Amino acid sequence: MYACIWPPETGGVTGPGRAAEALGRAKPGERGYLAFTSGTTGEPKPVVAAEEPLARFLDWYAAEFALTADDRFALLAGLAHDPLLRDVWTPLTLGATLHVPAQDRMRDPARLAAWLRERAITVAHVTPQLATLIAAAGVELPDLRLVVFGGDRLTFADVARFAAVAPKARLVNAYGTTETPQAQAVHEIVGQVGASGDPVPVGHGVDGAELLVLDAGGSPAAVGELGEVVVRSRRLARAYAGDDELTRSRFSREPGGGPDRYRTGDLGRYDPDGRVVPAGRADGQVKIRGHRVELGEVEAALAAHPGVLAAAARAAEQPGGPVLHAYAVPAGAAVQAGELRRHLAARLPDHALPAELVLLPALPLTPNGKVDRAALPAPPPRAAAGPGQEPATATERLVAGVWREVLGLPRVAADANFFEIGGHSLATAQVQARLAAALGREVPIVDLFRFPTVRTLAAHLDGERRTPGAERAARRVAARRARPSTRPHRARRESDE
Repeated sequence: MYACIWPPETGGVTGPGRAAEALGRAKPGERGYLAFTSGTTGEPKPVVAAEEPLARFLDWYAAEFALTADDRFALLAGLAHDPLLRDVWTPLTLGATLHVPAQDRMRDPARLAAWLRERAITVAHVTPQLATLIAAAGVELPDLRLVVFGGDRLTFADVARFAAVAPKARLVNAYGTTETPQAQAVHEIVGQVGASGDPVPVGHGVDGAELLVLDAGGSPAAVGELGEVVVRSRRLARAYAGDDELTRSRFSREPGGGPDRYRTGDLGRYDPDGRVVPAGRADGQVKIRGHRVELGEVEAALAAHPGVLAAAARAAEQPGGPVLHAYAVPAGAAVQAGELRRHLAARLPDHALPAELVLLPALPLTPNGKVDRAALPAPPPRAAAGPGQEPATATERLVAGVWREVLGLPRVAADANFFEIGGHSLATAQVQARLAAALGREVPIVDLFRFPTVRTLAAHLDGERRTPGAERAARRVAARRARPSTRPHRARRESDE
């Protein structure tokens, strides 16, 4: 993210080295910044935004949620994404404190949850996926008073799980994009919510903004009809830097000088109360055997199962044409792939049923906390974990048993590699928690990457369990046994030690 002037006096975007000088000369209406989208299409785009929308948001945000200098904010968003502006400037403008966790904590949900409690964080912004991981740690967060969800589809089950660990928090679902700086709509979740996989609305629009759902002809969609979400506001970003064609296709101004509009590329529906309910991405449409399939619809159907914490879908190219792969994070070991397949068969047409359904302990996330669909693992070969030696030691059997439970496999060999039999980097969080509970001691998450097979991890865990004194004694005994027996005087001297 680079500071810039638009239109700058120098005739182009100002780089970091000249930003301060240029900003000092600029009039207030010219100041602004350049931010990059999160790259949902695979290539981040530079977005030019003025200063005024961000300033207006900061004023509204503090007033709407009664934020003060006594609040303690957590920086949980990626440093390369525009939520950084909200997370940094809000406490700066209030005189509040901003707490930044180390990156190793961000990769370890249990340690992150403990850090949030230790720092007595009162305000946090989280993606639904990160919220699920934090809630799974089971650490109560009594100081949290405001939690704002955003960045992806939120379900009522996500809310119920997080409410259990943050019982005093005000829970809000927010909607905004890099092109519509910060939140353009919010929906506060009040009262008891069921643990369903239904999506939570994002509301109507705030502070002069309006959220529209338009059909293919550009007319307002009917209640329940799928359409594209369009933001109508006077406080949008100005353009995509260096791409006039893309700017014209996504940004437009209403006749007569009305508010600007931005086509988000997100799909949604109006509910009976006129609130917008998100339904995935318009560019998430794929063609399977000649039929168009909305990946968001497949994900929504899978997430609607009460035993599914999160879901994702993608198209995978195969020699016979593209097929669907679906991924689910089960709420417990009792949730099986066969049950989820039957659930989907009752809700989706045949052409929309996934060819493969993979159970994961967690979905892979980008640094900005969104689902990283490009990092979803390929389904493991059916017998990938079968061949090989049986686990021999007690620790090998423990590790193999945990992997079987986490990955839903009937058997795991001693030389099986976790990441080659369906495991994923985020799956290590659940493995870590179960091993730590079984062994009664901390298991650093980095060890699960350093020792990816059952045998190497078990050997490391056994070695860690031995004290330095015991290790030295074992080495001395091994050294004595390796020496020749032709030197009795040396052997007698060692036996006296």
